[in-house]
Amino acid sequence: MTEIDDLEGRLARGNKRRRRILFLLGAAAVIGAVSPCAMVCWRIGGEVRTSRARHEEYSHRATAAEIATVDQATRALEARLGARAAAWRAGMAAAATMRPRPDFGLCPVRVPVRQPASAQRGFSFNNLDELSAIVFPGRQGFPHAVAHGGKLPDEPPRVRLARERAAELRESIRGTGSRADLAGRVRSAQALAGPGFWTFDVVLFADEWHIPLADTTGTSFRAGAARGTAVLFDYPTGTVLCAGDVTATTTSDRVEYRGQITTGYTTLQSMLDAEFDAEVERAIATAVEFRAGPPKPPPAPGE
Repeated sequence: MTEIDDLEGRLARGNKRRRRILFLLGAAAVIGAVSPCAMVCWRIGGEVRTSRARHEEYSHRATAAEIATVDQATRALEARLGARAAAWRAGMAAAATMRPRPDFGLCPVRVPVRQPASAQRGFSFNNLDELSAIVFPGRQGFPHAVAHGGKLPDEPPRVRLARERAAELRESIRGTGSRADLAGRVRSAQALAGPGFWTFDVVLFADEWHIPLADTTGTSFRAGAARGTAVLFDYPTGTVLCAGDVTATTTSDRVEYRGQITTGYTTLQSMLDAEFDAEVERAIATAVEFRAGPPKPPPAPGE
């Protein structure tokens, strides 16, 4: 082999090595460029699969038997609400005269206390400012109603709640949801007639009732105040079981709200109403701590 042949061989091997290196570099570049796209596609595919699985999980419809069970349970409940209301009116006949009697002992029913809900946000602005601080009214922690002039409400608070829940369950069971959700709605409908639901009602016989009132410009307000006696009706015994003296006021003295002159009144009023409702409920829950009875007779002369 001549020197020229050897040189040509080395050049050929060098070219082959360079082509191999260029190929590897090109492949690495392609992989580097494609891999982020592939990763994104893989993640998108995973999210699509998760979304599809979630949709499939919550897109079930109730069976005909489940719908029939809810309909039957709620209709049977509604058919008995008249009797429930009549028993409540009979047991509450003398409720307006009942007073808390510490000498009779503590109330055996624990009334849940809602957390404080204030309309105050720490600042006071005129209604030319644009601010966002709105209080939304919460759901009652327990069924209760307010009676004025010693007159009972038209129907018991829990009867009203039962009617609302029955209608809600009949509608929701015809929608979509997971199998667990649908089965839960069936159980909820069946439980409406059970002792776990028919526990107690509370009525506040108000001697003083002044709702908070915003002025027409929405820049100031009169605080709300309530005073009276709350009585707790016990469904298992059909009697007024407990009572308490209630005093409640709005706690806000300065309110931040959103609105111009034309809308500020409505916004401020709704905030104050929500706060007042919460404070009245809290006052009732903390006041009803003793058993109820007729007013304690005054001590005899000389006692």
